[in-house]
Amino acid sequence: MNLRIIVEYIDAQLLDSCKVLALNRIREILSDTGGILVAGTGDKRRRRITRADVLIFASLLPLLGVLLYDSESFILGWNEGRSGLLFGAFFLLMEWQEARNLLEVRLTRKREIAFALCVALLSLFFIAVYAFDLHAVVAEAGKTLNVQNDTFLKNWVWLWEYIVLAVYMLGIVTSLFTVRSISKFSVPFVYLLGMASILLLDGVYPYESLGFLQGMVPMITEIVLGLLWLSGVYIMRSPELNAPRPSVQVIDNMLAIRGTTGYMNLLMYWPCVGVLSMLIYSLIIIILMVKLEAPLKRKITYAAVGAVGTFITNIMRIFMITYYVAYISVDIKIFHENIGEILFLVWVIAFLMIVTQSEIWISRKRLALTKAS
Repeated sequence: MNLRIIVEYIDAQLLDSCKVLALNRIREILSDTGGILVAGTGDKRRRRITRADVLIFASLLPLLGVLLYDSESFILGWNEGRSGLLFGAFFLLMEWQEARNLLEVRLTRKREIAFALCVALLSLFFIAVYAFDLHAVVAEAGKTLNVQNDTFLKNWVWLWEYIVLAVYMLGIVTSLFTVRSISKFSVPFVYLLGMASILLLDGVYPYESLGFLQGMVPMITEIVLGLLWLSGVYIMRSPELNAPRPSVQVIDNMLAIRGTTGYMNLLMYWPCVGVLSMLIYSLIIIILMVKLEAPLKRKITYAAVGAVGTFITNIMRIFMITYYVAYISVDIKIFHENIGEILFLVWVIAFLMIVTQSEIWISRKRLALTKAS
């Protein structure tokens, strides 16, 4: 969190001035009003839209154009479409919200050209995808690596969009600000390159071939089965005649679900149970905590809570998918491909709100103690 100063208004009858306290350097966010609350006064100072705000939003126009042209590609799964790119854009805006008062745009002629060139190149990339079937060209290049499975080629095509967007954001940040400012925007880079790494690993080591990651699957599966049992789903370890609906039979790493509307087998492999997704989101939370102006002990506590919350969020994702099949419908394509991103996004926002409010509460408590003394 960025350094902020909390201003406490002193009794006007005693002193017509302000007492500035740098206690814990907490940022008080009023995202709904766009203002900063000055403690003790109720005053809100409006933040104007700056040139940098306009340029940051303008840099996302190529992605917005693709969203309008081919919205279908953004609702597909993480290894079948672009939904993850929107989260990269969200994290860019989130980081900008944190850094906007610390960075200043000083555009020179060269920087203006560099910024315009970045926007033009990303636009040309997406144009080439549709006008010249660039995905087919990338897939042909992937075949030269001799990885013999269909999953690899599909992942190989999409991982390059994550890499391209990461490089693009790098160009945007350095053209608008400086090379040193890259550290202020670390989260979108970690997310986009992390997703590209997951796609590569899933393609090269599909299904159970990455043993140490697959080793986490049984534990996650058992927790999900426990939640299904609590929700009224009948659990079977071996085939049973006349088992009530809904029911789930565990067969190695497969859940054979007999739902109220049909049957479905869910294969539980490490990419499906979100092992690397948990690592990426945990890493994002750790990065955010490193930036936090707080004692080390509190940072570690927040990071631990974030990691545990990420694990629980992933468990809830898998549980909701299996519950959907058991009670609602076996047609889960759209639900399955989007529920994970939605849950993780909600969790990250909720976690940041918890940390922010905790820090504000701690700072106010210290202010009260300071006044009392």
